[in-house]
Amino acid sequence: MDIKISSNIDSVVLITIDSLRYDRIGYYNYDNFVQTPTIDTLASKGIIFTNSISHGGGTPEAFPSLLCSVPPPYSLEDRNVWKYKTIAQYLKESGFTCAAFHSNPYLTRIFGYNKGFDFFFEGDTNVFMKNNYFMALNILFRNKAPITNAKQLTDKCIKWLKNAKKPFFLWIHYMDAHFPYLPPVDVSGVALSLKGRILWPFLMSIKIQRKCYKSPPKFKETLIKLYNKAIISIDREINNLLRELQKVSKKPLIILTADHGEAFWEHFTFGHSSVYDEIIRIPLIIYIKGLKGRIEYQVGSSGILPTILEILGIDLGSNTKLYGHNLLTVQEDYPIISVSLDPPFGTRAISYRTPSWKYIRIEKLNGKLLREELFLLNKDPLEKINQINYRRDLADEAIEAINKWRIRSLVRYRIRNIKNIK
Repeated sequence: MDIKISSNIDSVVLITIDSLRYDRIGYYNYDNFVQTPTIDTLASKGIIFTNSISHGGGTPEAFPSLLCSVPPPYSLEDRNVWKYKTIAQYLKESGFTCAAFHSNPYLTRIFGYNKGFDFFFEGDTNVFMKNNYFMALNILFRNKAPITNAKQLTDKCIKWLKNAKKPFFLWIHYMDAHFPYLPPVDVSGVALSLKGRILWPFLMSIKIQRKCYKSPPKFKETLIKLYNKAIISIDREINNLLRELQKVSKKPLIILTADHGEAFWEHFTFGHSSVYDEIIRIPLIIYIKGLKGRIEYQVGSSGILPTILEILGIDLGSNTKLYGHNLLTVQEDYPIISVSLDPPFGTRAISYRTPSWKYIRIEKLNGKLLREELFLLNKDPLEKINQINYRRDLADEAIEAINKWRIRSLVRYRIRNIKNIK
């Protein structure tokens, strides 16, 4: 794609949606897509990526790559971003006013995500640590999840936008598509809303989350309906946000994506704690006025930061090396490593994905191998037939790449610890 962009962009807006599956957005042309007119309109006017991959199976593993363009974390200790430079820090150094709005407990200042922001709203994230009894009462009687919902978050964001000093960088992260799914009653309807609230205590059982065959079909159907309605409510609020943005920004750069997707027992789990495609394949749209296209190459979310910097003409210098590539000038498929760390079960899932095949390694956090899988995506896109015993050549190629990434991560971790000791 021939990219010619003038330097008069007056705002950068990053919209991230927690747990948003790629196949729920209309422009992907899947049968189970949701009515998301705002996102679809943005896609029709911008650049869409049909094969975008997250580096993490959960928020803590996905965002270091997304916001800092670094490799995915190998260990639990490597999931914060204190040691990395964020998008906000780069843009603030270039004269941007920076603001963030979210309510995810893994994206708080505790983990370094406030770095570079002039205004940082993180909601009442402590509510996740409160007594589950009171959380359940809020869900059942008030239809209130332990988050700042899409409308509340958008209203706060719009209030900030009205007085924002240009150029500005705005990051907003919506949590409504994350479990428990509690869309507004005017979107879901009273009956469906009540069903969802009653189901919530049952879903807190790890047995139900982990075992597909013990979950009745109507149980899953209700959850999926609520999930889809939550996406509709997010789309509605994004529309309100973009309408306000039009009033204050003449030439915005808008990026819309997700940190990861959501599983509904396709591979025997619910939620997001794996590296199958329902989790790591994500929607990605880049909008710049007058620039349209469709990029089929496989790309990683670590390319978001270098793309922003190159569009704005911000020079990193010769000493700074980012993990990702400029998404708008990509000319080939890049293999993507993704990680999902699961502390309750003490496991790590690692995937090495190419457009045509994927290798998955499940291991204990100490590195002990539990299981290997290999899927030929061009013949088996739903990842149902494990070919590990027939294509060891592909598995060996993936293992070599994973070992290089693992060594790099361990060296980086040791250097950091030595500095801390000193």
